[in-house]
Amino acid sequence: MYVRTPPRLISSARWVVSLDIILTIAVWFWAEGWNGADFWEHQVTDYQFDSSAIEVVVLGLVRWLVLVVVLLRSRACLVRVKHDGSIKPSPDAIIAVTVCAVSAGYCVFKIGFSAASEDGSTGGWAVPSVTAAMASLQVVSLVRLRKSVRAITARSFYEKLRAGQEDELDGAELAEEIEEDNGPKALTIMQLARVLKPYFWPKGGTPNALMNRTRSSMTWVFVIVSKVCSVTSPFFLSNATNSLYHGDLGETMKYVGLYAILAFSAKALKEAQSLVYLKVKQQAYIEIAEQSFAHLHTLSLQWHLKKKMGNVVRSMDRGTDAANNLITYLFLYLVPAIAECIATVIVFYVNFDDWRLATMAFVSLSLYGYVTVRVTLWRKKFRQATNKHDNDYHDKATDSIINYETVKYFTNENFEVARVKESVKEYQRFSVSTQASLSILNVSQQLIMYSTLTLGLYFSAQTVVDGDSTVGEFVSVNTYMMNLFTPLYFLGTVYNIIIQAFVDIRNLSELLNESPDIVDAPDAIDLPRTPKNVGMSLEFRDVWFWYPSQPSHRGLRGISFFVEPGTTTALVGHTGAGKTTISRLLFRFYDPVKGMILMNGHDIKAATQQSVRRAIGVVPQDTVMFNDTVLHNVRYGRMDATMPEVEEAAESAQIKRFIEQQPEGWSSKVGERGLKLSGGEKQRVAIARCLLKDPPIVLLDEATSALDSRTEQGVQEALNGLKTNRTTVVIAHRLSTVRNAEQILVLHEGQIVERGDHDSLMELGGEYAAMWNIQVQEREKMLEMEAERIAAMESDAAEMTGAIADALPTHADTAVAPNGAGTEEQKEYREPAAPPAEAADAGPPADDAVADAGAGGDDESGAVAAAGNGHQKEPQPQQQQQEEEDGGADLTAAGKKKKKKRKP
Repeated sequence: MYVRTPPRLISSARWVVSLDIILTIAVWFWAEGWNGADFWEHQVTDYQFDSSAIEVVVLGLVRWLVLVVVLLRSRACLVRVKHDGSIKPSPDAIIAVTVCAVSAGYCVFKIGFSAASEDGSTGGWAVPSVTAAMASLQVVSLVRLRKSVRAITARSFYEKLRAGQEDELDGAELAEEIEEDNGPKALTIMQLARVLKPYFWPKGGTPNALMNRTRSSMTWVFVIVSKVCSVTSPFFLSNATNSLYHGDLGETMKYVGLYAILAFSAKALKEAQSLVYLKVKQQAYIEIAEQSFAHLHTLSLQWHLKKKMGNVVRSMDRGTDAANNLITYLFLYLVPAIAECIATVIVFYVNFDDWRLATMAFVSLSLYGYVTVRVTLWRKKFRQATNKHDNDYHDKATDSIINYETVKYFTNENFEVARVKESVKEYQRFSVSTQASLSILNVSQQLIMYSTLTLGLYFSAQTVVDGDSTVGEFVSVNTYMMNLFTPLYFLGTVYNIIIQAFVDIRNLSELLNESPDIVDAPDAIDLPRTPKNVGMSLEFRDVWFWYPSQPSHRGLRGISFFVEPGTTTALVGHTGAGKTTISRLLFRFYDPVKGMILMNGHDIKAATQQSVRRAIGVVPQDTVMFNDTVLHNVRYGRMDATMPEVEEAAESAQIKRFIEQQPEGWSSKVGERGLKLSGGEKQRVAIARCLLKDPPIVLLDEATSALDSRTEQGVQEALNGLKTNRTTVVIAHRLSTVRNAEQILVLHEGQIVERGDHDSLMELGGEYAAMWNIQVQEREKMLEMEAERIAAMESDAAEMTGAIADALPTHADTAVAPNGAGTEEQKEYREPAAPPAEAADAGPPADDAVADAGAGGDDESGAVAAAGNGHQKEPQPQQQQQEEEDGGADLTAAGKKKKKKRKP
């Protein structure tokens, strides 16, 4: 879809085009004395390349006609919207911009070849002045056209937004598209200098800082001296040629030797620069990576939660690599190469006294760079398509092989082969386009290079024939021309690397510019350490808080409570009530909007974050472990702990025996996020880690909610040891685990609606009692279902036992007494044993032996074993009681007691 150009832009473009053509014609006729006959004779009949410029006029007319067609027609369209929603310049706009650029470039080229006439007539200065005027007008037209395209692009996008065509995008996607449309944020010089500073002046304070700074300085000295040798060496080749022309062999060999020494020195110094700078680049790479990763850990939890960490780490890695690439390809390769080219142009103008050589070299280099960049950008789409179809081919082939059985089930081998074949054909088709575009680039570069060489040698030969220069200078011109383009052979690749490096460095710079939300106060203190085995008081005083993306009425509102040292406080409530938010405020991942949080009477905002977090240990619900050894994960609680201290913590957490039974012991790997360990084992490792840290405050964030009954019992014993002589805050889902807490806080929609111990809250009959009764009912229902399942299994086992008992005596009678008679023992054996009355009447366990709903699976193996032995056994109350969680029986009994109290 094409977008029409706004009338205001069309009007201004018309003025530019009209002024261009009027001034062009007027200036030309004025230069020729307003005489058409003289104009035709001088410019056409007596045409000379260096004094006539009729081709410039023709180019101007062509350019004017193109602009008329593009801008002055009634339906001027400079922008088109593609099917994917992207906005690109229209073909008309591309043609107009290209024609303007070519015309302006030729005008600049022509100016260099137009010399002032010796007689001082108007024709001598008319050509340079008029071509300069036309070039300036064409540049104005070009710039104006580019601005028009950009303005229309932005305007079209925002009109599309207002029309509601982006309703399907969410806020983040919309922001990304707006940013893409407006273009990436420019990378400032200060941002670039901040990232690249270690490459130019390594950081001090390290053992090798002085040596690295010396290496860095010597690197740039080597670069400069290398280029000086490269530029001056052809002079000695010229002198050698002149000496040879005069038959002086000694002088010839002297200059040849100097030329060889300088040429070798240029190459050797370049290699020395790479070798000397290697240590600097390594240290700078380490410094940038360290700075980036350390900065990442200073940012707030809110920033980490709203970012995709994979993208962040990828940006950090790419930015670090990009800094290295930018130094290598821009500052150590491209900038010295451009400096060498400029020096060569100056040599042509100053030493050879030939402005034509200088102008030709400058224009050729500019054209070489322009063509290389444009063709490289054009080739990019072919490379991307080739990579896309290569990935598609491998994906389809891999998918087909992985699903080998499914392919065989439905006999679709031919279909799979056809799919892969089609992908290979597409890949090969775009591979041909990629190679063809590369050939076009190489041919274009070679055409420019050898055209420049031919023209330069022609100019040099002309001066030799005229007696204005020597044969040696002719040879040196050839050497300069070859050296001129040698550093630019890989300009396309270098250009892509540099552009991508700037993008990646910009992303890294934006990451480094992110400021943390939570920072220590300038006068922040470290929280005083409490004596060993003594808890720390904790107080929330009228705390208000809501997340940045959360409405204020859904956050914490007026939370106030006090926790005595060495006591346990439980936080209970439904999902979203604010329990986890309180724990995050306690760790100072966020600061309250209003109110204070005090530890031992000290406001945590006045203390350093490190000291606050050192005072708190945590056992989370989902223990996250590093993909390292068990020893590393336990010692992570205190990295400087000795091995006896680690073993003592593991013993207290009831995990030491398990670790020592592993084949590799303490060196056993736990796997990604601890996947090689069970839930109970991970929780015990977390407890050992917390014990090793030895904090005065412990936070248990639903530490046993994901465990079964038997595992929970063992973990609960370890937790009881952890809570001893420590201030404990428990976030609980199972109310039975916090029944013995000195204080229970019931949260609802960010407020404390009830507080007290278990008995007082049950007497109150409010939110806590309702939650307790719901959990009791759920447990009873699960236990009834489990009892019915066990009874059914026992009934099936009894029937199986009877069938076996009926079958075995029949075989015995056949073998011992064929006439049907048998012994008394055989007759007794033939009678099936009746099931015991206790088993037949077996029902659910007694109320005082109620187990956790998740513990039903523990008795299944016993029931199956009983069925296999042909015996029916009633579960023993004492044995069953040992497998139940602590507090389960009390919870159920208390629930029934509450029910009895409520009966009329």
